[in-house]
Amino acid sequence: MDAVGAYYDYCIIDNPPDIGLNVVNALTITDEVIVPVKIDEWALEGLDILADQIEDAKQFNPALHLLGVLVTAYQNTDGEAAGREWLETEKESYSLLGVIRYSGKVAESTFLFKPIYEYSPCCGAAQDYKKFVTRYTGKAR
Repeated sequence: MDAVGAYYDYCIIDNPPDIGLNVVNALTITDEVIVPVKIDEWALEGLDILADQIEDAKQFNPALHLLGVLVTAYQNTDGEAAGREWLETEKESYSLLGVIRYSGKVAESTFLFKPIYEYSPCCGAAQDYKKFVTRYTGKAR
């Protein structure tokens, strides 16, 4: 472990959905990729492109792997339910790590520059994020 890594258990790098130099650099230094997805046709089509880019980045970082997909802003509509079902059937390609329910409180929290769990800890989205992070890290808050 390097000198900086000894101080941290996790480092979360939030990148835009592109393959710019910042994303290439992030993929070079990370071990796991979690892809947040708001279910729509374009996001699901983009997963294949992103998975290919992650495979390409393994030439610089052999430890890199796509851990899975985190569905965000989920509303139980027919279309989103079908997209979620598709993700669940694609287990070999995309592991579904969790589902974060839609809440208007998430957008509100951004205007106040507060994390959702601080702004509205009882809303469904905050509870879903807490559940996901606890499951991912193995540590309850």
